[in-house]
Amino acid sequence: MDIYEVDYLCAVFFDTLYNPIRIIRLQQEFFPGPNFSINNKFLKGKEYNEYLGYDINLNPVTQKELNVFGELFIKLKESGIVHSRRIVGDIGEYYACDEMGLIRNLNNTEKGFDAKDSQGNTYEIKTRRVYESGRRKSNTRRLNNLVDKTANFLIVVVLDRSFSCDGMWKMPLSNVVNPKSANLSIVKNTLETETIISTSIDWLK
Repeated sequence: MDIYEVDYLCAVFFDTLYNPIRIIRLQQEFFPGPNFSINNKFLKGKEYNEYLGYDINLNPVTQKELNVFGELFIKLKESGIVHSRRIVGDIGEYYACDEMGLIRNLNNTEKGFDAKDSQGNTYEIKTRRVYESGRRKSNTRRLNNLVDKTANFLIVVVLDRSFSCDGMWKMPLSNVVNPKSANLSIVKNTLETETIISTSIDWLK
């Protein structure tokens, strides 16, 4: 989405347990550019920001569930399963590396692949949660941004609604057709695809 299509940007700040701390609203005319960080330096520019509140009260039941999520997220980070805010992707990487004995690439300066094996082969790992919902049909799921990836292999991991692994495939990355925006069904029709974990999802079998 083009950020300049909106009139305001609202930023909500939480503590580690997802208790809301404050909300700011920024008018489009004060956007510093198409990409910017809302950091401490930015927040000091009060001419940019309209503070909408510090005393934010949510429904107690909702807040309790958010706190439970916050506690689980902290445990996932402490265990090494999750190492960023990309929860789905991190969990998929963990499943793939655990199942295939791969070494996760946690080096931010060594880009282009997510993991490697003992022979030095590199792997790009893409993860999607697949289940039917009112928002979209699962069989429209896509794997984007595979262009210019340098990995030898692509691993596709599918998670169900509860984040359990419900399918895993390995294929040569160079064999992927339409790497810019490939449909998830490439796991069925890409040459030399190997099924690592079978799926219960009919349209991916």
